[in-house]
Amino acid sequence: MKKRILALLLVTTMAIAMVGCGVKDSDHGDKAEKKTESNGGEMSSQKNLFDVEVTLPAAFFDGSDKTTIETEAKAKGVHEVKVNEDGSVTYIMDKKTHKELLASMKQAVDDSIKETLADKENYPSFAEIKYNDDLTQFDIMVDKASYGGLQPFVAVGFYMSGNMYQAMNGKSFDTAKTIVNFKDKATGEVIESGDSSALGKGGE
Repeated sequence: MKKRILALLLVTTMAIAMVGCGVKDSDHGDKAEKKTESNGGEMSSQKNLFDVEVTLPAAFFDGSDKTTIETEAKAKGVHEVKVNEDGSVTYIMDKKTHKELLASMKQAVDDSIKETLADKENYPSFAEIKYNDDLTQFDIMVDKASYGGLQPFVAVGFYMSGNMYQAMNGKSFDTAKTIVNFKDKATGEVIESGDSSALGKGGE
C-alpha cells in the first residue's frame, strides 16, 4: 500500500519539476500566471502561439548545478533553459514537447493503475480503475464484499496525479480538484467518495 502511494507521488513530483503549473494560452505571449509557493519561491508560466514558458522556484533545484539542470531538461525536449539570478529556472519548450509531457503523465498514471490492479494482496477488491480525459475524476470499481481496510488510501496518489495533470494543462495548482469514487462493480453505486481538498490547499 505505502509503496504504491509513494510511486504515484514520485511520478507527480517529477512532473511538476519539469513542467510547472498554471499554463495558460495567450496569442501574444505576454500574459503570465504567477503564484507564491509555501516555500517562498515563485512559480510562473506563460504560453504563446509557439512556445510554452515555465519558471520554477529555486527550491526545486537545491543542490543542482547549472549544467545538470540544462542537460536533464534538454534531454526531455526543452529547447531553452535559463538559470536566473535568484536560483529559479525558466524552461522554454514548443507545444509539441508540452503535449508529449502531458501524454507521458497519463502514461505514468496508466502504468500505476495496471500495477495497482495486479496487486491483489493490497487491493483485493479492485476490478477496474477509470478516469476522465482531464483527470478530474477517477472511478475505482470494487467488489463491495472485500472492499475496506487500507484500500481507500490509494486515493491519495490519484489526488496528486490528477491535480498535477490539471495544473500542467492550464489550471492553477491551487484550484485543481480531483475526485475519487469507489463504486460497487455490480451496481455502480458509490460506496465512498472523496476529493483532493483532503490534501490541503494546493494539493499539499
